[in-house]
Amino acid sequence: MLLLPLMAGALYWRTLDFPFQYDDEDSIGRNPTLQVQDWSFETLETIFRWRERPLTNLSLALSLQLTGSEPSAFRIVNVVAHAANALLVFLLLLQLLAIARAHDPKPDDGLHDATLAWIAALLWLVHPLHPHAVTFIHQRAVGLSALCCLAALNLYLWARAASQRWKRNLAVACALALWLLGLLFKETGIYLPAIVLAVELLLFRQSPKALLKRYWGRLILCLGMVCLVSAYGVYQYSTEWIVDMYEHAGYGPWQRVLTELRVVAFYISLVVFPHPSRLNLEHHFLISDTLFAPPTTLYAGMCLSALFAASLAVWRKRPLLTFCGIWFFTGLLLESTVLPLEIANEYRLYLPSLGILFACLLLYRRAFAGRMKTWIWLPPLALALLLAFWCDARNDVWSSPITLWRDTHAKSPLRPRPRENLLVELRRELGRLLEKGSYGAAEPLFAELAELDPAHPQLVDWARVMLQQGRTEVAFVLITRILNVHPQIAEAWELRGRLLALRGEEPGAITAFQRSIELDENREGPVLALGALHQRRGELDLAIEVYSAFLGLSPRGPLVHVEMAIAEIQTGQINGGVGRLHWVIEEHPDCVGAHDALGIYFFQIAQFRQALKHFEAALRLQPDSPDFQNKVTVCRGRLPPG
Repeated sequence: MLLLPLMAGALYWRTLDFPFQYDDEDSIGRNPTLQVQDWSFETLETIFRWRERPLTNLSLALSLQLTGSEPSAFRIVNVVAHAANALLVFLLLLQLLAIARAHDPKPDDGLHDATLAWIAALLWLVHPLHPHAVTFIHQRAVGLSALCCLAALNLYLWARAASQRWKRNLAVACALALWLLGLLFKETGIYLPAIVLAVELLLFRQSPKALLKRYWGRLILCLGMVCLVSAYGVYQYSTEWIVDMYEHAGYGPWQRVLTELRVVAFYISLVVFPHPSRLNLEHHFLISDTLFAPPTTLYAGMCLSALFAASLAVWRKRPLLTFCGIWFFTGLLLESTVLPLEIANEYRLYLPSLGILFACLLLYRRAFAGRMKTWIWLPPLALALLLAFWCDARNDVWSSPITLWRDTHAKSPLRPRPRENLLVELRRELGRLLEKGSYGAAEPLFAELAELDPAHPQLVDWARVMLQQGRTEVAFVLITRILNVHPQIAEAWELRGRLLALRGEEPGAITAFQRSIELDENREGPVLALGALHQRRGELDLAIEVYSAFLGLSPRGPLVHVEMAIAEIQTGQINGGVGRLHWVIEEHPDCVGAHDALGIYFFQIAQFRQALKHFEAALRLQPDSPDFQNKVTVCRGRLPPG
């Protein structure tokens, strides 16, 4: 038994360091509803009403209160619940096999009941479908609800075997309490009374009349609780909500039910062959308008009907197979029929998948027990190893938001949300990498961004990096592509101007800089670049005009003041230019450009002491600058001795 939680730890322990995924961060880490300051009645009421799953919300609030917003503190609850569920699955199957054996004794067929139950629990534990319910923190409700329901069912079966009446009554009462707790974690556990009824009818061979006569009190109690929970559900999910959701979805309840026929058939295939390439956060299904559109709707319905009918047909000889069919289909009944939820989600198979796995093992034991009695356990263990490997590979997908949405977009390219979320996550990661200067790590992500959206505005950042690295042709292609789609990006026009200037196309560069200034008059970059280009062309009056226009809007921009002062000195406005540079130094003593410009001016008029003073000030601000070191040395050499 201890191998089961150890295997859970081995598979999921490394996921504790994974970050929040999907809507985890917004709905958990940064959710003010869960950030409790005091545990007053009003606070608890707020927590209980958030998304209407009281105990799930309370557990999230407690995790946040006790351990902070670290993802590992939240995810470890999911992992522990999954490990505990595997143990409960083992105990449940062991009891079911014992009950079936007691009512229909058969000789040992090579695979002992305990071994069969353990292998089934192991296959269920390592199944690659479950990272959606375990690694994804937001689906904590699935694991905790399953924990309560499995514990309740185990207690009920134990009560049926208890010899003393008070023990039976106490165990049944505890089972009912656990079932109610499971409903408060997630409402999908409402089907548990149907499972208990199937156990009584199929395994204990109770007739409906005898069952009603013997347990009428418990049946009425269960029915009352189901009615209360249903009333609560109707209160929370009103008819208006259902209508609104269907209007937003664009299809009706009947279309959803028809589509779910294909979805459930697909679910079965996922349980049987869960290769990571088939698993997806957002499966895409064409909505079924009728049984014949698409034609696979009718085919799926016929296959499901035949499968369920076959499981019912063997209820006398193979009641456990019938129980497995009821377990699977009943477990999907709430979320895979008329409620306007997402069409398909893998976490819905968390408990229902056990029915398929256990049925397959029962059929395997029936088919091969006589042929390979000694080594009959070996193929299932090999399968468990393969499933564990696939489960680990699936966990890799959840290791970061980029890997998750990259995988989802690759498998569902027609759905808009995966593409949009991948673009968002790529932008976030690229922002972090560029801030750290990790251009090598950023390059493949920019290439991926360009493949998703060839004209994405953030590619301007990559064009700037390409320009800094001297890869001007790559930068020019990126900027041209962006401006063809987004002509209102001022920064892109500025980069285009710089690239054209490097290519010697000065008129085009001037036009690009002017366009950038028109789009955003408060940016210094294009103003400085346009002014410098005019100065280089000898158009000093135009340069001063550009600088003056900008300083009329942003009068305290030191760099523009410095460039304007240089242009003024060059046009003979000495007093104005020198006075402007002194003003810049008074207002911005750390402005290296102002010291450098004054030093150059004084050096040109042979006032070497004044020039040395400003070059030394610039050197103090940038002590590693070889340019300033050289200027200081030259000035000192021009000073008279002594």
